Amino acid sequence: MKKFFTKHRELLSLFGTDAHSLGSHSTRKGAYTMVSSGSTACPSMASIVTRVGWRLAGAMDRYSYFDAAGDQFVGRTVCGLPIMSPQFASLPPHWIQVDDAVRESLAIAFPGAPETLHNVLLHCLASAVAHYEYLRELLGADHRLFRTSLFSNPDRMAQLRNNIRCGVQSDAELNLHATGVPPHVAIMHQLEEVRIGVRQVPAMVAQTVAERTAVVSMDGVAAAVRAAVSESHRDILSELLRRTAGTYTSLCVVGMFLTHKCTGSASARTAAAAAVSVTMVPMYTWTDGTKHPVPQSFALPKGTVLTAWVQYCCGDPAVQYPPLRSLLPTDMPTNAIRKRFSDFKWLMRKIEQQAERAHLMGVEMTIEEATRAYNICRGAVQVPELTEKRRKRRVGQMQWTSTVKVLRMSDDMLNAANEDVSPNEEDTEE
Repeated sequence: MKKFFTKHRELLSLFGTDAHSLGSHSTRKGAYTMVSSGSTACPSMASIVTRVGWRLAGAMDRYSYFDAAGDQFVGRTVCGLPIMSPQFASLPPHWIQVDDAVRESLAIAFPGAPETLHNVLLHCLASAVAHYEYLRELLGADHRLFRTSLFSNPDRMAQLRNNIRCGVQSDAELNLHATGVPPHVAIMHQLEEVRIGVRQVPAMVAQTVAERTAVVSMDGVAAAVRAAVSESHRDILSELLRRTAGTYTSLCVVGMFLTHKCTGSASARTAAAAAVSVTMVPMYTWTDGTKHPVPQSFALPKGTVLTAWVQYCCGDPAVQYPPLRSLLPTDMPTNAIRKRFSDFKWLMRKIEQQAERAHLMGVEMTIEEATRAYNICRGAVQVPELTEKRRKRRVGQMQWTSTVKVLRMSDDMLNAANEDVSPNEEDTEE
């Protein structure tokens, strides 16, 4: 804790706080002070003390016990929700529908989690997905969180975020209601709804008048015709891309097609181009003039063996890296990364060989297919659960680099043992 405060002493000084005046109990003291004195509408002292786990002297300790409403009020206050705003009754991010995509993402994010934690982990995953942009801004795009199987897939993240809803006070459709909300917050929420409704009245009146006096113009008809022409070209473009397999030639052909064949306006041509999705891996020019499928700042992924395996099979769509199995040692920017890439390929090949024997490998693999192949073939890179000093390893949390060290050490010990046995066998035969 002291190291943390010392590291961020400049940030603390902006708030008028000296790093040396903070300690392990500062968070608890600050939270208690904020909850008990942070506003003019604080929870009761009994609820605060019960939540903290302190004792009350005399009759208070004997007759004051835990109650859900007061504890929920304390919980909302201590997490920083504004008590003088309707947002104090905010609902947590929650799923509109727990569909197959949510269940698959839950299995990817929390593999092996017990069934008893299913509902808790659903809320945890919803909160993480809802705060994706905030976490990316706070931690940086290079953080290992965004190299995991789930967060490195922008299409899946977009799908999940469209399935998340927040709200205030209640969600009648999902039968969710905020708890621990004092009466004045509920009244403020109702007043906010009235204010929003009043602001919408002028726009509703204007829309009604416009609908009753609308006149169809020739410009509108022409725009509809151009949109239809562009729509008809979309199927031709999609077929063209499919036949050319997303090569650079296909991009040139599509570019000429959009330029010479789309008869609509500039906006119509732009819409037609946007309608065609092209998955291309860009080529980067390094300082020596050579071209590579990764930039010169490329670094191998950090994380578990599963994280490394997914990028080995699928690449990283977030930064447009191709599947790492397609890279060559010459694509590594430094000798150190080239050596680490050798370890990376050595480890991944163990899984890949077993997956090939089980017919689980494909030319193009999705994250779900790669995860399934890993779960079936992870025995190929299994490490002992106990170290040489009989300490238990957290196998599921081991970095892939640590796994390489353990497996190489095991191979070296096995080879040494075989070399020691061989001379004895020859003496026996003689």
